[in-house]
Amino acid sequence: MKNLLYMQAFLSLGNALTGFFFAFLLMEKFRFSFEEILFTFGILYGLISFGVFHVHKISFLSIQQKLASGILFLCINLFLLIFGDSSFFTLLLIILSSVLQISLLYPSLHWINIEIVNESIRGSFLGSMQAVNMGAIIIGPLLSGFLIDNGWTNYILSLSIFLYFIAFIFALRIPVSQTKNPILPTLQKSYTFFTTHTLQKSFFQMSIVEGVQTSSLMLVYPILLKISLQKYTLIGGMFFIMASIEIVSAKVVGFLTDKYSSEKLIQWGSFARFLDIAPRGILAFFPNIAFATALSFSAGLLGPLFGVSFYSQVYKRAEHSSDSYTFLITREWILGATRFLFFTLTALAFHFIGIYALAFALFLAGFLSFFLKEM
Repeated sequence: MKNLLYMQAFLSLGNALTGFFFAFLLMEKFRFSFEEILFTFGILYGLISFGVFHVHKISFLSIQQKLASGILFLCINLFLLIFGDSSFFTLLLIILSSVLQISLLYPSLHWINIEIVNESIRGSFLGSMQAVNMGAIIIGPLLSGFLIDNGWTNYILSLSIFLYFIAFIFALRIPVSQTKNPILPTLQKSYTFFTTHTLQKSFFQMSIVEGVQTSSLMLVYPILLKISLQKYTLIGGMFFIMASIEIVSAKVVGFLTDKYSSEKLIQWGSFARFLDIAPRGILAFFPNIAFATALSFSAGLLGPLFGVSFYSQVYKRAEHSSDSYTFLITREWILGATRFLFFTLTALAFHFIGIYALAFALFLAGFLSFFLKEM
């Protein structure tokens, strides 16, 4: 489990430096507007939804190699941002590399977490990982924002590539035996699995809600912050505040999850998720640093109460499924389709009504939390 923890730690460090600003770096390189970058990410996740099953049908790669390949494509993305020109061909390469990165990385990582981390300590493990992530975020985005504002973007990208490469090495050393490497079923059997599992109310709705909410947090709210605060340094400062609080709250919630079960905590977690996401839309009406700071403080307190209990539930459902790997791939398919629709519709709304489309998207994402209470 040590290699898994090290891999995720270095992955978190790389993400902390460039992951939060990737969309903006892409936007500046190709001179995109805000609605164009939303639409680009819609296309990206639409391709992921279409291709994730086919990517994981590659049988000659072990689960560790698929995980490591996903990290390698992360390095390629940043390499293209540094050395690629601003042509459509370079953009296409970045999109295709991102599709392979996300499709390979996350289902593989989730499956390995299920296989290696015992259910009895999973809450504590996820809480520890949340704390590691927040530890990286304490300094990463603040430093990156300052350097990007001062024209030193390539130094940050190069450092991230180095950190991702270390994560790549640890990924290859994660001790999952060859006999445990999962294999997807045929398309026909996968379709049967899809119809018997994803149409069950709780699994289907939790995947839809997760897709909307993660989309709102990964791109919609950062765009709103960029419009409101302008400087990347200030955006990094908001992440610093959130992470400083969450590094403690995540450990507490991880302990409570193991003690009282994720089923009980998700009841409170869903309400915390609503209070975390929905008020962020108000920033569109009051775009000032004081309100953004209050939102970051709130996110640090409320975020782990949802995140740890929610993903404990996801892993538990995957374990109880007839085929955990197919479960996770199906989940990624639904997430990709949801994000495609959400980003595309938000891009269209932003084109016609501007910043208020972002406020509505965040209100909607927060309100959907109430559908997770019955997971």
